[in-house]
Amino acid sequence: MFRLRPGSRRVGSFWRRFGAWLYHVMMLFAWLLLCGYLVFKLVEREQMIQALPAGIEPSGTKLIAGETGFREGCGAAIFGLSSDTRQRLQREGLAFLEAARQSRGHTDDYYAFGQWRSTPLEFTADVDGGWRALWCAGNGPLIRRVNLAVQRPGGFYSEKPEGILVVLPDEGLIVYGYDG
Repeated sequence: MFRLRPGSRRVGSFWRRFGAWLYHVMMLFAWLLLCGYLVFKLVEREQMIQALPAGIEPSGTKLIAGETGFREGCGAAIFGLSSDTRQRLQREGLAFLEAARQSRGHTDDYYAFGQWRSTPLEFTADVDGGWRALWCAGNGPLIRRVNLAVQRPGGFYSEKPEGILVVLPDEGLIVYGYDG
């Protein structure tokens, strides 16, 4: 049987030092994870803004959510609509949007939006009465608000391969949905 001499603290001090070291390593790991997540969210937000055509200016992020698979995903980014863009849309309507067809961060045809149309938006109500990109983003009050707003006149939308852009001046929202 192993016995420590009275006054010997070598074994106990080792475990205290090891526990303190392990605590610091775990805290460092947690901070690295948090920093990585924050960088990812900033990059994700910037990518979503780059998908919007120039001229349609966001004024803050309301929601970015979705689901991602190996190569495919679906989801939505919802931004506030800047007051300047909102006023121009209310004054000029579809004429203002005619030049807003190419995503600001991309030049290829995949990021070119089609003809702008007025809401109500026609979609297949196969997913709880909403469109799939929003369904993938969750079912909160903002999503329900957007689903109702796109079914009324007063908004505008344009589609691109595997995506849709909706501008809702009355709600003060820009909604970019993707599915693919």
